[in-house]
Amino acid sequence: IVTPFEVIKTRLQKQHGTDASKFKYKGPIHTVQTIAKEEGIGALWNGVWPTAIRQGSNQAFNFMMFIFLQKSVFGRNDGDGQGQSLWKPFLNGLIASCFGPIANCPMDVIKTRLMAQSGAPGEVVKYHGWVDAFKIIAKEEGMGALWKGLGPRLARSDPQQRQPHLLRPTRRQQRLPEWEAWGRGGRLAPRRCRPVSAGAGRS
Repeated sequence: IVTPFEVIKTRLQKQHGTDASKFKYKGPIHTVQTIAKEEGIGALWNGVWPTAIRQGSNQAFNFMMFIFLQKSVFGRNDGDGQGQSLWKPFLNGLIASCFGPIANCPMDVIKTRLMAQSGAPGEVVKYHGWVDAFKIIAKEEGMGALWKGLGPRLARSDPQQRQPHLLRPTRRQQRLPEWEAWGRGGRLAPRRCRPVSAGAGRS
């Protein structure tokens, strides 16, 4: 779903200069029209596999590390109902959100290289798939080139990934007071629905 938007963003960002009239792509809609006309509609999904791997691993690392740090560092199990100072999920999210970009930065570089190249008539396509891009980048530029742009990625991803963790404990704490255990069976029921004893209200 997001790959076409990534392709459009990459094509627009790689243009440079001060004279906008000389740019090939005049805006998002014009970019879609130009790519579809010159390269085919399928070109809007260039780099879809690296994008999927990056996005999926980003979330996996993020939540995995957050839960691990919550338990091992901050001494809190998810769902235990205990309150937590706001700075703890803030710091935890800050740390946990770094692991994904560090681990999958090569996929982000490969994705960008595939999306940036144009397959229009007369233009040479350098990378033929994400595996080929990995080999060429590593051979020509060294393995370190696969982690180019890691700093800006961390600066962008960290606030973005930290927000769900920061807000999540607050939402949970707001819900918990509405429910309480009652009876020896361990059942849960809203306070407003607690059964009234037979003698209640009788004079």
